[in-house]
Amino acid sequence: MDTLSHLPEWAEVASNWDLDRLLYDLGNIKTRELSQFEQKCLCALLCRRDIQYIASQINWTVAAVRTELSRGLYQYLKVLTGRTHIIGKQIADWLELKYKKPKSYSENLPLDEIERKYRAASIVAFIEKQMLEGNSSADKSADVSADVEVIIKYGDLQVKEENYRLAIPCYIKALTKDAWCMGVLNKIALCYDAMQLYEDVEFLCTFALRHALSDEVKAKAYNLKGGALHERALRSSCDLHIQNAILCYKSAINLSTELDVIPAWNIIDLLLAFSQRNSIYINSTKLEFKELKKIALNCKSNFPKMREKILKDADRAINLLEADEQEWWRQQLAKL
Repeated sequence: MDTLSHLPEWAEVASNWDLDRLLYDLGNIKTRELSQFEQKCLCALLCRRDIQYIASQINWTVAAVRTELSRGLYQYLKVLTGRTHIIGKQIADWLELKYKKPKSYSENLPLDEIERKYRAASIVAFIEKQMLEGNSSADKSADVSADVEVIIKYGDLQVKEENYRLAIPCYIKALTKDAWCMGVLNKIALCYDAMQLYEDVEFLCTFALRHALSDEVKAKAYNLKGGALHERALRSSCDLHIQNAILCYKSAINLSTELDVIPAWNIIDLLLAFSQRNSIYINSTKLEFKELKKIALNCKSNFPKMREKILKDADRAINLLEADEQEWWRQQLAKL
């Protein structure tokens, strides 16, 4: 692939995809190495470029590119993905679960840029010390004092600006005044989630669930922990992570003070991702959709506020399914 390093898409593909393994697997299907043309097209398709773009880059006609792809690369991709029909714009989505590199925290933010004391284990150790020494001003009170609220709001402002490394110290400062303010732990966990520190999310949420008094706080912690396990499942294809994520989402639904439709949708979103690879998940996904509809129809549900987001996410997810399955989902979503 060194001869292709001049391609505009090369750096993006090399950084984000396990290209060596993908080329090896496709080469095994072809029984020889992919041609230069096929490798160039694969890079472009993984970067979601269309056939018109590919044709312009290699000075071919669109028809010629389409014909050559249909004869070669698309045939190998059919075998690799188990698809009967290849749609260029969906290839990256079909392949990312197996071949896309997980985004590590270190790729986005060097570890030395967030001090060790701001990581989950250090925060939990600090809170436990505060609790043991009785230094919490609120002492398990459900109310939050005015000065703590001010500190939390400043942290919220930093989150809104996506300054997560500045938000976390603010939230920790709030915890020095009230170690029992478990809702703040969920806010820190959200920062970890944004920075893709999923193990820290799990660690912090597990602690919050042991000590939180409010069902609302527990519901949010379960949803966040489910999200971290959701990410693990997508990266590892581990059925245990799938089931644990679903259990967390279910607990979030059961504990939410208003009927929260988001955990219910998260379950479907997770199962849809795996339905693309294993049909065993299709029926489970449809059953979960029935549960989502029950929540959506309840007058206490937050579905009206979240409807647009869910339908947008759903459209993205079902585009990756086979045509007959797409039709079923579109009919069901139209009734929501």
